[in-house]
Amino acid sequence: FGMLILKQVLNTSKSVWVRARDGLNNQAQRVSAQIIVIILVFVIGVGYFNLGRYATASGWNVHTYEVLEDTTGILSALVNIETGHRGFLVAGKDEFLEPLNNGKTAFAESHAEAKKLTSDNPAQQARLDKLMDAYQAWMKDSVETSIKARRQVGNNLSQYGEVIAVV
Repeated sequence: FGMLILKQVLNTSKSVWVRARDGLNNQAQRVSAQIIVIILVFVIGVGYFNLGRYATASGWNVHTYEVLEDTTGILSALVNIETGHRGFLVAGKDEFLEPLNNGKTAFAESHAEAKKLTSDNPAQQARLDKLMDAYQAWMKDSVETSIKARRQVGNNLSQYGEVIAVV
């Protein structure tokens, strides 16, 4: 009978121990799962934050390239104006003014677009205003004046020195 009681006590304590151990395992598993969920939420949050920063940086890169494209358009327009100007001064024929006229249109379009794109940047706006002032002065004082002088000379090349004096 003593052995039976001892066996019963051992079986009972064994089942209590197993239940306690299983409870600890379930609790440990719950804590582990919670830690894993917290880590995953943190990693996803950091990834989302970085994705937002990447999108913002990418947007600024695109904006920069758009501004560069317009400033390249301005430069190209100025080159065309100069090309047409020189061609007309040498030949005196109106067809040589086509690049000049196209350049004037392209300059106005590219300058307006660059002004629009840089509206949030006062320093860039000031530079573009200064460029416009220089452009208008160049057109008035050099290009238009020399074209007018060349038209007055016509084909009389003996008076071509007057055109050179204006240029």
